[in-house]
Amino acid sequence: MPIHAWTRPALRWGRLGLILLASGCVTHSASKHTHDFAPAPKAQTHARQLAPVKSREVGQLLQEAEEALRASRTSEALGDPAAAARQQKLMLDLLAEAEVDAAAFHALHDRFALPGGPSKSRASLYRTWAEGVSVPESDRQIRIPQPLPDRVRKELNLIQHAYPKPFQRGLDRSGKYLPYIRAELAKAGLPQELAWIIMVESQFTPKILSRSNAGGMWQFIRDTAVRYNLRMDNYVDERFNWQSSTQAAITHFKNLQNFFQGSWPLAVTAYNMGEFGLDRMIAATGGERDLWTLLDTPPASERITQEAKQYYAKYLASLIVVSDPERYGFKLSTLQPEDTARVSVPDMYALEDLNQALGLPAGTLIQLNPDLVQEVTPPNGAYTISIPSEAQEKFQVALANTPQLKYGPRFHKLEKGQTFAQVADKFGITTKELLKLNGLRSAKKVKAGQTLRGPAGFYHAGEALLMEQLADEPKEPEASSDSAAEDVKFHVVKAGEWPEKIARTYGLPIEEFYSLNNLEARSVIREGDKVIVGKAEKPKKPAASGKSAAEKAPEESESFEYEVAKGDTAGKIAAKHGVELKELLAWNHLKESAVLPLGKKLVIHPPADAPEEAPSRPEKAAGAKTAAKVEKLAKAELVAKPQARKASEKPEKMAAKAEKAAPAPRPEPSAKKSAPDKPLKAEKAAVPVTHTVAKGQNPSTIAQKYGVGVNDLYKWNKWSKKHVLQVGDAVVVEAKK
Repeated sequence: MPIHAWTRPALRWGRLGLILLASGCVTHSASKHTHDFAPAPKAQTHARQLAPVKSREVGQLLQEAEEALRASRTSEALGDPAAAARQQKLMLDLLAEAEVDAAAFHALHDRFALPGGPSKSRASLYRTWAEGVSVPESDRQIRIPQPLPDRVRKELNLIQHAYPKPFQRGLDRSGKYLPYIRAELAKAGLPQELAWIIMVESQFTPKILSRSNAGGMWQFIRDTAVRYNLRMDNYVDERFNWQSSTQAAITHFKNLQNFFQGSWPLAVTAYNMGEFGLDRMIAATGGERDLWTLLDTPPASERITQEAKQYYAKYLASLIVVSDPERYGFKLSTLQPEDTARVSVPDMYALEDLNQALGLPAGTLIQLNPDLVQEVTPPNGAYTISIPSEAQEKFQVALANTPQLKYGPRFHKLEKGQTFAQVADKFGITTKELLKLNGLRSAKKVKAGQTLRGPAGFYHAGEALLMEQLADEPKEPEASSDSAAEDVKFHVVKAGEWPEKIARTYGLPIEEFYSLNNLEARSVIREGDKVIVGKAEKPKKPAASGKSAAEKAPEESESFEYEVAKGDTAGKIAAKHGVELKELLAWNHLKESAVLPLGKKLVIHPPADAPEEAPSRPEKAAGAKTAAKVEKLAKAELVAKPQARKASEKPEKMAAKAEKAAPAPRPEPSAKKSAPDKPLKAEKAAVPVTHTVAKGQNPSTIAQKYGVGVNDLYKWNKWSKKHVLQVGDAVVVEAKK
């Protein structure tokens, strides 16, 4: 039977009455008797006797309430109201237990970042804000926008379905590094959530290099790394040192935060695309500072790369997942933080040698020190490395028992049955490169027992080099008295020098310089490094003038720089200094069509036969005249008609006759008649001297300095094959018979 409209109000009042009766809510008039209840019993325990509330318990409640609030908002954004309601109820229960006002909790949580870890200060911070007291700016946090933008939803879906395994591996690795990084961010007054940017950049991989050559956990490019004083050279790349790069990232975040006036969406996006590029996009859209609007507004929407557009959304999606990993099918890391100590190493040592001396598993120190790109500690000063904490006590003893490393040219004596290709493999180069290093056209004539030079590399300080190996070797008939090691010329890098400048100074193509020193185009050399710059000049046979080869050998100081003046051309400069145009262009890496700007400095190597200065002594002038007459007479004889000279005579005999006919040079008045006409340097070498070894010197360089053979040095000083010179050693240099 249908219920009429007039009966509905009555039914409603009837239901209300039943509810009131069931709840015991009965009304009485004021005039009627009211029941009296017995007074409540007095408390048996005094207030001061109650146990105080533990601050950790209150802090823990608030931390759980924050997690419930984040989970609730995430569920709501993903369209799951039932899960959102459950998390809201849990949050309210936790707040009630902690005696914190829910409205204050919501407002403060939305506006500010809270100190990490449970503490009573969290509760006082909520209550302080509820009373109207300001909170420091350093407590601001990164907010997850509500409702969730489509870009963030898309990235959440990709994390779950496109690359869940790599994401989980990143979470696994994070346990080793996250505690330190979060603590350092908190010390700097920055949101600890910034640590999860590493999840977007490298997934917590310390040694990684992107296609754009960004390196390390924080993915710094070279310019940014140099800007924040991260060391990058042939031995060290501090982008791969996760502790050093974290300090650089903290400074970078502070600068970005200040640049964008505290806007973390803009600051985080600028971490990817650069602050100046993003600032130009903001200006192009009329000053739009809301990131989500900016990304969809031309011309910024057309100019910002797709990677930069996705960057902040990807970061927020990562934050959402790590706040409730189980919900999205992930697990937080169970790895413990690295337990390491930092120790100083004074010189160059191989990490694997130190590893063995400490008795650690193979590769331990290499893994802990990814910033040492050559897997050796750098020379020229102390460097701090990471070692396991338990190895700290025995480190100094292990260091004393570990051989030092040196860097320089390496040599190999070909053994019987060994092939040329095997030697090339040992040096890590091709057979073609090995042939070029040794000035050979073919490997067919290389015999067992022959010593081959390889590229520069690392070797232990106690290992014998070529000059020591050849000290007592019998010489081949065609070999010169000097060993092959004397062919190498070194240069010690000075402040302000770089590879191109050194190569230009010595007239080397830059590719050849890189090849000789086993370097790459992006390699960096440091002051004090010793580099190979070509072959040393060998002493020449005495010429007709009586001048020794030592006097004729060009010195390093002979090359000089010429500053281009008005009206100069490459051809004029070459003619002025008596050099070939093509040589001048090669020394300075110029093309024939190059235009020389005023003030440009060109490197010039004078020709070997060009006199350094006018002769100042009578015998030098006379010697020069004699040589000129000899050459003139010889030429005259050579161009004469065949019937004018005897068929049996040779040009050498004619030159000898001409020399005999030429007037002898007049001796100096002060010189003795019996004294031979020898150069000054040869007279000095006749007296035995004692040479003190300086830094960077070896038997070859000392022998070259005094114009003697390396083998003679070994003989005079009674050195063994494996003798190693030390700085300060005394070396006897005698006259060469």
